Amino acid sequence: MAINHVGRAGRLMLWISPVFIVPGVIVALLPWLEQQNDAIVQGVTTATAIFVLGYSLFIASRVNRRLDEVEVAGQRVASTIGMTIGMVAAVLVMLFPPR
Repeated sequence: MAINHVGRAGRLMLWISPVFIVPGVIVALLPWLEQQNDAIVQGVTTATAIFVLGYSLFIASRVNRRLDEVEVAGQRVASTIGMTIGMVAAVLVMLFPPR
């Protein structure tokens, strides 16, 4: 039987840690990635982005599991409006080329 518990804050840190660890590993791999060809770099960065976005959706679904019906309705409205605003912001960011 385990005597040492990580507690609520410890569990939260364990759930959130991959979102910070994976980009940290990518930053640590930057010198190695500079030596590789573009296809490998594109594949690694694409896989990293997909993992972080997918894991973020997983965490969001776990948080939403504990909500009551009023909070779920508010979350749906916020998600709909946020998605619309996010898409508009993404289009605006891609509209103007970097200098």
